[in-house]
Formats: sequence, C-alpha cells, structure tokens
Amino acid sequence: MLFNRRGVKIFTEYDLRSTLENQLQRLESEIKTQDFSNDNKDSLVLQLSNEYKVKPLIFHTEDVEVSSQEELVPSNYFPNSGFVVRQGESYPKDVYTFFLPFDGDETLLRCAPSSRITWTEEVAIENGRVVFQIIDFRKSIEEIEKEKERIIDFLTKQSINTNKDIEAHNQKIEEFIRTKINEVESKKAEMSENLARLGKPASSLSVKRPTSKISQPTQKEEKQYDVFVSHASEDKDYVDLLAERLKQEGLEVWYDTFEISWADDLRPTIDNGLKNSKVGLVILSNTFLGKKKWTEYELNGLFAREKDGNKVVFPIWHKIKRDDVALYSPVLADRVAKISDNLDEIAAELKKILKK
Repeated sequence: MLFNRRGVKIFTEYDLRSTLENQLQRLESEIKTQDFSNDNKDSLVLQLSNEYKVKPLIFHTEDVEVSSQEELVPSNYFPNSGFVVRQGESYPKDVYTFFLPFDGDETLLRCAPSSRITWTEEVAIENGRVVFQIIDFRKSIEEIEKEKERIIDFLTKQSINTNKDIEAHNQKIEEFIRTKINEVESKKAEMSENLARLGKPASSLSVKRPTSKISQPTQKEEKQYDVFVSHASEDKDYVDLLAERLKQEGLEVWYDTFEISWADDLRPTIDNGLKNSKVGLVILSNTFLGKKKWTEYELNGLFAREKDGNKVVFPIWHKIKRDDVALYSPVLADRVAKISDNLDEIAAELKKILKK
C-alpha cells in the first residue's frame, strides 16, 4: 500500500501484449522511411533491433532499503476488526517505507502481462526504485517482515510473467525487421518495373520550383470520438467488455487501452480524448470514488465541457449504490445513471442519444 505518496496500481494500467504490438507497428513505419541497400542492410537490422528490444525487469531484492516514521493514520486505513476507531479521526502509527531497486524498462511496471496475478499493489515509482509502505498497526516487527516478503514475492512473480512476454517479443524482433525490409524492397522493385513500362522515370531535377525561406507548418487533423471512457484501472475486466461492445455499435471510442501506447505522454493524450469526444462515460465504482489522480482529472475535464444545458457526463454505477456516490459527490448522485450489468442496453441507448 501507499500511505503518504501518490502511486499506481502496478502491472494493471495497460495491456502488455497490445503495447508491444503497437511498438512493432511503429517499427514497421520507421523501416518504411529508411534508405537501405545490401551493403548497409545488416547494420540497419542490428541498429533497429537494439533500439526496439525491451529491457526486462530485474528487482534487486537483496538491496531493499527501509525507513520508518510515526504518522497520523486516518481511520479508513485501519483493519475492519480488532480496532475501535472513529470515522474521520486519525491515530499515530509507525509507517515503514521500503525502497526496492530495479533495472529494466520502467513502462513495464504499468503493463499487465498475458499471464497475470489477479490482485495488485499500489506503489510509487521513484528514481529506479519501487516504493511501498506498511503501517505497523499491532507493534509487531514479525508481521511487518511477513507483509514485506509477501509484496516482494508478488512483484518478483509478476516480473517473471512480464519477462516471458518480453523475451518472446525480443526474440522475434530481428526476423520481423528482415521480413519488413524484404517487403519494402519487393514493393520498390515492383514500382520501378511498373514505372519502366509506363515511361521514363521522372527526374527530380528537371523542374525547378521557387523556394521559400519560411517553411509552412502542416496542421494535423485531430481524431474525433463519440465517447470517452473514464474508469479506474482496477475495473478493466468490466470496462474492456464495455469498450468492445461500444465499438461493435460502430462508435468511435476513446479508451486508454486503445489509444495510449508505449512511452506516450499521459496528460496530452488524455486531454486530446477529453476535448474531442462528444460525451463521456464515467464508470463509477468504489475504486473510482477513492479520488484517484487521473479519474478525478478526467471527470473534472468532462464536467468543464458542460454548458448551456449540454450534458457530457453519463455515469454508470458499477457494483455501487446511490449512497456511495452521494458521499463522493451529491451532485453526481442526483444524475440519472445506468447500472453496469446490461452492456447491450447501455450501448444501444448511447448510440441513440448520439444520433440525436
């Protein structure tokens, strides 16, 4: 857990397999821009292979560091049994902060491998270290040590699952590059043959064009979306199904799994989706209502677009009740919502609303 730091739910934010496929697509695009011949083909293969291979995760469990400090711990952090605490009050407890060094690509810590453990931990990622905290509720160093080993064991096992996917990806990189180079060469040869049949190849020097001292920037048209899906990463099992069902209805869906790729900057990518989506589906769950950084950012961005009676925020209640939402936001609780159970009904009604 994390007590006084902002963190992430490790190994859950993005799908690793989709992320690696996106990386191969970028590699293919780069190959198409390369100027290569038989003389430099091998060196190009080696260069691109080194650039696009992913460094696996290695946790240095023997180098774990720890610090401790007494903190005022809010009552909602306390276990459900064995303690008498008042809601809204805080109580002094020792908090142990552990720093686990790692090597490898930091992005992997946010990706869910194809084989995964069904639960996660909230951690911070700081300066090449995974940071997690344990609160000493019972004044027992043995319990602290046991919890520390449980978390490290989880991280180690999940990194093994991640590295299996990375190893398979890295092994096929070189063959992938050679295949794409051959495809590009074949296409160029075919094009040259077609041009020879049609006439003499045009010389790029035969026509002189006026030059300008000022280069005109090209304006990229931003993609437009029907719906932006805002959710907590812990609810992806449900949201994956919902997003796919919306796509089946022919809707353009901004969903982080579809739109965010390896090494993308999160804020501008999310801002683009918020700005260019007609409406926002907000999947309200107990995790979402925990006031996570990105879910609150997305919800505020969607509400900011509501004006002149135009509704943008369409809530879906996922395994919660109205009272839960009211504690988070009375205004949001008064807005008519859909229950998450019926995907077909949600998709059909949303499509109908968007047509209007």
